[in-house]
Amino acid sequence: MSQRPNTEQRPSTAQQPTTEQWRGPDPASEATLRRIVDAWPQRAAVVKAPDAAASAEPWDPELPDYPPDLVPFADHPRFLAATPQQREHVRTGLWLGYNERVIATEQLVAEPGFHLVMAGGLAGSEAPLIRQAIQQALVDESFHTYLHMTAHQRTMRLRGIRERPGQPVLVTYRRLQQMMAELPEAWERDIAVLTWSVVAETCINALLALVARDRAIQPVHSLITTLHLRDESAHGSILVHVMCELYARMNAAQRETVARCLPAALAAFAE
Repeated sequence: MSQRPNTEQRPSTAQQPTTEQWRGPDPASEATLRRIVDAWPQRAAVVKAPDAAASAEPWDPELPDYPPDLVPFADHPRFLAATPQQREHVRTGLWLGYNERVIATEQLVAEPGFHLVMAGGLAGSEAPLIRQAIQQALVDESFHTYLHMTAHQRTMRLRGIRERPGQPVLVTYRRLQQMMAELPEAWERDIAVLTWSVVAETCINALLALVARDRAIQPVHSLITTLHLRDESAHGSILVHVMCELYARMNAAQRETVARCLPAALAAFAE
């Protein structure tokens, strides 16, 4: 698999705005971020449900692993002609692929942006409240990866699947790499990583909600995605605040790079 974006701290080659250009954090946005940070001990899945990966939720071999309504080719003649067992094998494969995509999104797209902020490479990322919120989110993301990894392994074991075929690199990450290859400056590539991370954290809710709200599938699958969804609802607000604060300190060239990257990132998540 391709290397993750390099987010180690390095000086920016773009001139930073002066303090006179920045009028300080938005009070309402900062108050919202403070509430999210303070609520973390009561909200975070890693705190509230640390044993969720070993959930005692019943497993029924007759229940589907993945919502039948979400099968993109459910009406295709070849799928309809398959036996019930074959169709169930396909739905299991879709559930495994779903977990693989979520894990790859976290590790290759979302977390690099968090690490970039924590490295202090962007003006505004040194703010204590921002750093606290991002560090909490990093703890959450590590737990989410563990939840989906465990669900993936459990499904393979219970369904008697010994191995999975090789999977292509996450398309969203491929699009990030393509964008970074077009950006000659390190500070431009940092902004691309940040933008992709923000879009990931605001778009992943839709991916999770598709499974979290389905009560006809394996209960533990719904449980894991529900716990993840609750955390990501907070992460979306955190990343919107962080991006606004960092954007307010950017100069014209940096803002132009955000404007260049944002539509491409949104399009990548729609693929």
